[in-house]
This record gives sequence, structure tokens and C-alpha cells, in this order.
Amino acid sequence: MEKCSDPTLVCKYYGTEQCQMTVHHLYYPHKLYKTIVEKAFRELPINKIRLPRCEHDQIELEGPPPKPNEEYMEAMVRIGSYAVFNDDSRLCE
Repeated sequence: MEKCSDPTLVCKYYGTEQCQMTVHHLYYPHKLYKTIVEKAFRELPINKIRLPRCEHDQIELEGPPPKPNEEYMEAMVRIGSYAVFNDDSRLCE
């Protein structure tokens, strides 16, 4: 595991093995994303960020964002797949 990039004394994980960077999925909890499209959408690189464990925990305490509709998720998966398979950097401009 990658160590925390900003360990501070106010973090409850400071000085422990849990003081590390984690991957936070912007769309959570995972149990809401059941279909292949929903799972693929949730795993898109644009829908994940790296955070210190304590920040990750705080965000999840605040509650999840609304779940996007199926059409939106499908469109985003198509765009994400196109960018990955074609290495089209213009989509990121």
C-alpha cells in the first residue's frame, strides 16, 4: 500500500498501518451498481480518485451522490472505452 501523502496528527490513522492512500470511487456504495454497465461506469478512471484514508472515510460519512441513470452511465462507458482503445487524447482537452 502507498503511504499517505499528507500524514497529520489530526488524522485518526496517523502513525498506524492504515495511514495510507486509498482509491475512492466517486459513485458509491458498490452494492448499488449491479449491472455490467453500472460496474464498468463506476470503474472508469474519471470516477476514481486517490485520497488519504481519513479523507476517504469522511466523504463516505457524508453520503453517496445520486446514482446516474442507465443511459448516462452507458454513454460514459462508451466514451471511456473509446478513449482507452483509441488512445484519443483529444477527449481530455
